[in-house]
Amino acid sequence: MWISKYKDKLKNIKIFLAIGATINFEAGTITRAPKWMSQVGLEWLYRLSTEPTRLWKRYLFDATPFFWLVLKQKFRFYKNPWSADANISANPIAEYERARLQ
Repeated sequence: MWISKYKDKLKNIKIFLAIGATINFEAGTITRAPKWMSQVGLEWLYRLSTEPTRLWKRYLFDATPFFWLVLKQKFRFYKNPWSADANISANPIAEYERARLQ
């Protein structure tokens, strides 16, 4: 979000890298999640539990559109905007219902 907000003000910068907490991990100022949590995709939960006042808003509000897309894909309601045929849905049942209501 910071990059998106300030990239136009930084005219001489051509490449932006969003590296998150990598520098803090390498500097040892914050600890990484246990390996098992990272392996099962729960590092975000560990970070939320260690820095709740800083991260709660980011995870609750900023990530909501992402989780919505994940749910849509999981239940096959997601339409790939880059597919060769944008009219083909990943969910034939949803397509049937959409056609039936027209």
